[in-house]
Amino acid sequence: MPERHVPCKVFRALKHALYSVADETIGKTMKKLGIILFGLLLLAQPVQAQDLAPKIADGATVTYTYNGPEAYYGGWGVIVGPYKGTLLTPTNANMTLYCVDFYRRVMTGTITAEALSLSNPGNFPVSQRWGSTTTYSPVALANFQQAAYLASMFHQFTGQPGQAAAWRAIHGAIWTLVSGVPATISTDPDVMTYLAMANAGYQSYGDYHDWRLLKTTAVNGNEFGTSQHFLVQTVSPEPQTYVLLGSGLLFLVFVGRRRLKENGYS
Repeated sequence: MPERHVPCKVFRALKHALYSVADETIGKTMKKLGIILFGLLLLAQPVQAQDLAPKIADGATVTYTYNGPEAYYGGWGVIVGPYKGTLLTPTNANMTLYCVDFYRRVMTGTITAEALSLSNPGNFPVSQRWGSTTTYSPVALANFQQAAYLASMFHQFTGQPGQAAAWRAIHGAIWTLVSGVPATISTDPDVMTYLAMANAGYQSYGDYHDWRLLKTTAVNGNEFGTSQHFLVQTVSPEPQTYVLLGSGLLFLVFVGRRRLKENGYS
């Protein structure tokens, strides 16, 4: 007959493991803690450095404020890199904004925008700027997806020696893709490197259902020049997030099983 005392064996194993840890030397205990911390580090990898916006429905109207650049790195005569924002509706939360228009300036005050999903071809290829009959043209959905792919790279360089140069090149590539830029930017060797990288790798990211273009529909308050659209990433996880999370869990399970075997439990 099948054994009915497996739970008891597991509890005895856990009890034995706890007592053995208490009796071990500090060195061995620290080694075990290091293994556990490594597993937890794998679990923590999906947490990104930027502030992800809460989930926003495709086509939803949102209200938010622009709070300034994340870091004051200049490039091409403007500030480059991610910007800070606060989503006011539908949910109050901090979020990271990515400028997509070289020829438009950001504004202060409250901004109302339509959130367009980058996984919905019906939202593209044309997106009209607020307060203007001028459109992003010709801009296909793939251009915005490549821009989002590049935007996800910004924080890989945060705190690194080459942060300023990398942010400058990444943003130059984003603007080249979406809004157009002077030839001095689009032909810059570093910008061209990131353009090639985006073209080669953006399709491997997924369907971009977690990205939104915040298409400005109204500005309330003081404004610097003309309006600006932003890209923002929401909390919807991509498949690679689940892969990393699963890797961390499997690692901890493997360590736990090995520990039980070392103490005579199978």
